[in-house]
Amino acid sequence: MTGHGNGKNDAAVLRCRNKIASPAVVAAPYSFLLFTLLFTCFLPGRARAIETDAEVQFDLGSALVEEEGGLERAVGDWLWDGQKCAGDAECYYLPFRNLTENSRERRLGELFDAPSLGSLRERVRSLYIHGWDSYMLHAFPADELCPLACIGRTEKTRGTLDDILGRYSLTLIDGMDTLAVMGNWSEYYRALNLVSTTVSFDNDVVVSVFEATIRVLGGLLSNHAQATLHSSEFPEPHKNEFLILANDLGTRLLPAFNTTTGIPYPKVNLHTGIPYGNSENTAETVTTTAEAGTLLLEFGLLSALTDNPTFRAVADKSLSAMWTRRSKLDLLGTTINIFSGKWGDVTSSIGPGMDSFYEYLIKCYIAFGDYKYLDMFWTAYDAVNTFLRKGALYYSVHMASGSVVSDVFTNMQMFWPALQVLVGHLHQAEEMHHFHSAVTAHHGFPPERFTVRNNELFLVDPGYTLRPEFIESAFTLFEATGDPSLILSAKALLEHFEKTARVPCGFASLADMRSKRHDDRLDSYFFSETLKYLYMLFDSAYSSVCNESVLCAATLFPHNLYVFSTQAHPFPLSAFHVGNSSSKLSSRTISHDPLFHFSCPAFQLAAGQLSGKQIGNPQPVEPLTLRLWASTGTHNLSVNAASATFGQDLRNTTYSSLLSISQPIDACRLPISFSKSAAIVQRGGCSFVEKALNVQQSGATALIVYDQVDSPELFTMTSAVDMNSARVEIPAVLISLKDGKLLTTLLTQGDVWVKFENKRGDSQQPFALLEFISHLLGTPQGSIP
Repeated sequence: MTGHGNGKNDAAVLRCRNKIASPAVVAAPYSFLLFTLLFTCFLPGRARAIETDAEVQFDLGSALVEEEGGLERAVGDWLWDGQKCAGDAECYYLPFRNLTENSRERRLGELFDAPSLGSLRERVRSLYIHGWDSYMLHAFPADELCPLACIGRTEKTRGTLDDILGRYSLTLIDGMDTLAVMGNWSEYYRALNLVSTTVSFDNDVVVSVFEATIRVLGGLLSNHAQATLHSSEFPEPHKNEFLILANDLGTRLLPAFNTTTGIPYPKVNLHTGIPYGNSENTAETVTTTAEAGTLLLEFGLLSALTDNPTFRAVADKSLSAMWTRRSKLDLLGTTINIFSGKWGDVTSSIGPGMDSFYEYLIKCYIAFGDYKYLDMFWTAYDAVNTFLRKGALYYSVHMASGSVVSDVFTNMQMFWPALQVLVGHLHQAEEMHHFHSAVTAHHGFPPERFTVRNNELFLVDPGYTLRPEFIESAFTLFEATGDPSLILSAKALLEHFEKTARVPCGFASLADMRSKRHDDRLDSYFFSETLKYLYMLFDSAYSSVCNESVLCAATLFPHNLYVFSTQAHPFPLSAFHVGNSSSKLSSRTISHDPLFHFSCPAFQLAAGQLSGKQIGNPQPVEPLTLRLWASTGTHNLSVNAASATFGQDLRNTTYSSLLSISQPIDACRLPISFSKSAAIVQRGGCSFVEKALNVQQSGATALIVYDQVDSPELFTMTSAVDMNSARVEIPAVLISLKDGKLLTTLLTQGDVWVKFENKRGDSQQPFALLEFISHLLGTPQGSIP
């Protein structure tokens, strides 16, 4: 993994010695055993809570170590040296970074068989049904279930926490598309009928514009899509009831945008249309960056489906109004006045009040294909990495100076690794998620707020409201890496849901995870996000170990065809471009890259179709021909290659050089010097542009990437999601997995020269190259691996 320390922490993991281990674990290498036990060591008693606000104030000079790598060590050293784990195991801290490389060498199927993974998936389904049935029995049509009192929540008694309540059966609308993901069509059909016959938005109630948008409007749009795409599953066809309701709700939210800045009121009355607190002198004129900047996916999709551009226009104006008020450091604050445009809380973070703002910048680019969102994202993302990031962690800073103002981390920050995976920064994502995994292992759940000071973990808020961010990142990382350790951590969390959070009437949040004291609270996101991501994680793992000898029944929701909202509502990518089709979503064929549909947003965007026209396949670029000369003779043989959209343009020029293998093979860390030779690297682990920049810095004069799947089709490596592509000066091409293996085999025999020229290779080329290598190695044809 990419390091930011002094080099001494380049190995890191929590190691636990335990007297008893399961046979599956014993069979694994010891390096993986260490990680396996990480998620079974909860270490009660070491972490203490910060009891008063005064304790949150601290001396930054003493809390943050200034020397290079000091911040990482200050966080790392607290990890339980010499303390007791659950089960009488002793735990020691070692650095995290070599962990995933070792564990990734082990196939998932060697640790879990298909039945055991299928059982994990079905246990999640059972959790969902228990919670869902409890809500339907004890709470519906109320918005939420009070799981301890076994009644519906109907009164607003918790201040702003109840701003989401709108008398519109929130949990039903927000949570039901998880039934579609699980393939429970009978219950889903019942939920469709309940919403269409019982839900109304003509209620004299004040609601949060943000929460009503992401939970209710997003739920309606997602379920409109699922009901349309899966209409064959129902006794009667879907009649667009959900789209009609979505249009009604969106229209009722529009008055909130009537401000001088375009930044909406944080609340609105669904019946009167008059924003709550309609005065420039009230506290209701202050909103957060997340509230104002996390509306565009839902409003934009509503515009596409209804052919009404107003919805997208107002949400886009709000986002732009926030963006234009960023600081000279390209940082935004947490709260802003919707009339004056002046910042209130000038703290910049990736936590509460700001988190989903970053998420929607990149996802709006994926959905709409507008490069202005991409430019905004990279500018904001780079600023976050420059001023907030210290090692694997992200602190809160002053938006004007960039100076650290708080070392308190939140549960809501745990979504960040999922975003990093989305843009291809896998090493950073793994680094941060493993830290969160260690924190979670302390008490079995990820705490709401915590910090690390003087080598000790402090719980600023020891509660857990069943949030999804930790498992969202685990799911996204697993899709990108296939790391079995992520299944282990998810399994541990599943067991704690079963043993601790489950109550007779559903599931209850933890007011204090140390004492296991419950809170009478069950938020709708437990159904729409937490259990959905947990189910998809186990389902994906299950499908990956299924083979012809196993009766495989994976649901395998095609998540690569969707962009997931911040509430985990799946929006079909094709739906954002349906034009005038306000009455029906059509099921379009969407191609995708099986390896990097999570880390290459531009390709994911391109995977859709616009009005029946294919826009997703890489742009038709005539492949270059890669010519090879070996040092053993006069043979001139060619393999087909596809040029990249970044780096030196080879259309009218040729290039030749010696060839060298990158060490490491994926070039995701700075490789050994290439001495002005072309570098051949393996695909995966990081973005194409990162590979190019790394080998370029190490002296390579060209980049040759070989694929990780045996496919006859090559594609053009793109750089649309990486503004660093302008720094790539060397040429870059992609070749097939078979040709990559042949080239690396050739390099074991001596020097290899390569030449690029713009000419397509002969169709008989693979056989000719195999014949040549067989001649070099003195082996029969067909025996080359």
